[in-house]
Parts: sequence; structure tokens; C-alpha cells
Amino acid sequence: MNTSKNLAAVFMATFLFSVIALVAGCTRPPKWDPQQMDEGALEQPFTETASGLKWRMLREASGSRPSGIDEFWVHYQGWILDENGNKDIFDTSYTIGFASLMKLDLVVPGFAEGCQMCSVGGMIELEIPPDLGYGVQGSPPSIPPNATLFFRIEMIEVQ
Repeated sequence: MNTSKNLAAVFMATFLFSVIALVAGCTRPPKWDPQQMDEGALEQPFTETASGLKWRMLREASGSRPSGIDEFWVHYQGWILDENGNKDIFDTSYTIGFASLMKLDLVVPGFAEGCQMCSVGGMIELEIPPDLGYGVQGSPPSIPPNATLFFRIEMIEVQ
């Protein structure tokens, strides 16, 4: 009898420890944060490429960068400005809690161009003109025709 009581107590203690560890793990702050950037980064001016993409580095890093047919993991937030100039977020990986796997040839051209400038561990902000985004067709219902797109991208991993 004592053996079965002891086993039940050990099982219950193990179960409670597992639940506590799981709950504690679920409440930790996320590792990636769109607000975690180098000091003064938002005051830096945008640089414009020959294609018309505007970008600025928000967090410098020296890891690898995606190119060619690389797959890469990013956290990102994309928005447009509404008629009053307010930020209207149309997509973000932060709310789902895990990064997104992408390929350069499967995203809009401005996003692909900007990601190639961002190293693993870094963060870049992009202003993508319509011709490097969704163009005259837009991407209904979230993105109207001829919309300028804005992205904040954190490069997590290049495969």
C-alpha cells in the first residue's frame, strides 16, 4: 500500500512541476521584439536604392544574409498608412508568436530586396513603393491599389 501511495505522490509532484514549468514558459517575454532596436535608430534617415526602395537599419548585426534561393526565417510587421496618416497593420508574425519561413522569390520585390540587406540578428525598416509591392492591383481587402508598404523585419535565420 505504501508503495502505491508513494508512486501516486511522485506522479502528482511530477505532474504539478510540469504544469508550472509549462505555464512559466508560456508567460516569458518573446525573444524577438519589433521595438528592440539600436539607440537612435528611428532618428536615422532612410536610404533609397536605385529601384526606389527606402530602408534604414534599426539593429545592426553581422550574421549571414539571404540571397538567391535561400529560405529564411523572419519576424515582421507590415503596415500601410490610412487616409489620416495612421499606421494600419495588415500583417504581423508577432501576434502568432513564431517566425515565418520565406523565400526571396515568393515575396514582393521590395521585401526581397530589403531582406538581402539584413543580417541574421538584425532589424531593418522598409518603405516599399507600389511598383515594388502589390502595384495597381493591390491585395484586397487589406492593401488598396497603389499602396506604399512599410515593414519592420527581424532576420532570425538563413538556411
